[in-house]
Amino acid sequence: LGESPPSMVNSKCLTSYGPPPHIETPIAEKRFDDKTIRILFSSIPDDIYGPITCYFLAIVPCTRNYNMSQLPHPVYMNFDVYERTMQSNLHIMFQPIFAYISEAFYSLPRETIIGDGRQTVGDVSSALEFLGRFPAQDGELQRGYKYTGFLIVRVDPDNLVYNLTSNGKRELLQNWLQPTYGFSNYFKPVFLGESDVLITEDQSRGYQETIYLLAVGFSVVSVLVVFGIVLCFYYSHIRGWLKTLLCVETNFVPDRNSFADLQRVAKRRDFQPTAVEDLPNEYLLRHRDSNFLFTVEFESLPNYNFDTTASDKLENAPKNRYNDIKAFDITRVKLERVDDDSSSDYINANYIQGYKGRKLFIAAQGPTLDTVNDFWRLVWEQNVNVIVMVTNLQERYRTMCIKYWPEHSPSVYGRIEVKPLDCTFYADYVIRNFTIRRCRTTVDVSDMSSSAAVGNVFLSVASLVGEL
Repeated sequence: LGESPPSMVNSKCLTSYGPPPHIETPIAEKRFDDKTIRILFSSIPDDIYGPITCYFLAIVPCTRNYNMSQLPHPVYMNFDVYERTMQSNLHIMFQPIFAYISEAFYSLPRETIIGDGRQTVGDVSSALEFLGRFPAQDGELQRGYKYTGFLIVRVDPDNLVYNLTSNGKRELLQNWLQPTYGFSNYFKPVFLGESDVLITEDQSRGYQETIYLLAVGFSVVSVLVVFGIVLCFYYSHIRGWLKTLLCVETNFVPDRNSFADLQRVAKRRDFQPTAVEDLPNEYLLRHRDSNFLFTVEFESLPNYNFDTTASDKLENAPKNRYNDIKAFDITRVKLERVDDDSSSDYINANYIQGYKGRKLFIAAQGPTLDTVNDFWRLVWEQNVNVIVMVTNLQERYRTMCIKYWPEHSPSVYGRIEVKPLDCTFYADYVIRNFTIRRCRTTVDVSDMSSSAAVGNVFLSVASLVGEL
């Protein structure tokens, strides 16, 4: 291993001009007239990176209580002409802060006066414009406000930039760069006069504009709030949420376990009765959007607070298909006890008051493998002649009810024998006739089972047992 000979680089390039590395912050002093400010420039910026073309003095007017720490860096300051800057910064709320160009110089003087309406520029420097669109405007400074600012230095790019290639050939390139600018820091703010100044016509117009904007904004917000309240009330009324929260009479149930209380609650509902001639259209309407209105109507039913002691017993838990659907103690159907077993009288079924009698109907859950024998015991003991099944065996891939009837040959469920007689199929339902017997007693029973989605009408009721 050894060292290689040093390599020589003979390519060179020239960069364009740039702003000075440091610009001294001007010094501001309030004059004796309390209307103008003297700006002192302690030193001329160094032009080692390129000749300085001109200078601009930017002024930022602020209200008396404005937090100066919120001012952006001078590089990111927004600029505008004198009139609009004064209007925006001093008289209109919720606006970004602006600066205006007060003075422009080809050569930097030792000092200058701002607010006197006279610009310290030469004969040919009056055409200077910052960024090509903001001329120098030394307007009157209003009393009762504070003022800060900074010095801007402009350096124009070299007209020609030469690129020296490795072979020493010069290629002349036209320069396309824009002027570059350097910025000093903000000078210490100066406050002019007292805050008890007269309101000018422009200030009054600015205040009126602010009040108008606030009034319009408040009106729009008020309308949106009222509209939101109306929507919330409407949807809460439909679903019964508001009535539940306020415990109004519609959903309020006295803490008494009586059948009269249950009857009174059952008559309270949010949906009006449906006329017979409107029933087909109402069914189609409620069936839309995956039975949305059926679900809403069911959820709007009153919440009961009757005791469910029998359903809550641990030994009866396997007899409940759903944990949240229980039998009320005051209306549940009690079976005959078997072998003095206290839990053998339980089945998840309730009496329902009919239009001609107190216990005309019985609502029972769909039989499970653990309750199918109890289901046929209920049919036998309550002398049921018609069973109306308002669910399918499976709905949306969920088992809603087991097949509790035999198809062709007799089946025995506990001590009850069920024998099929005949079967009639219709478009949406099936009628099956059975003969059931226990010991030497025989009863004929008809079962009407749905073969379509009729069971979706009652989303939480698995089957309905009728006593006629």
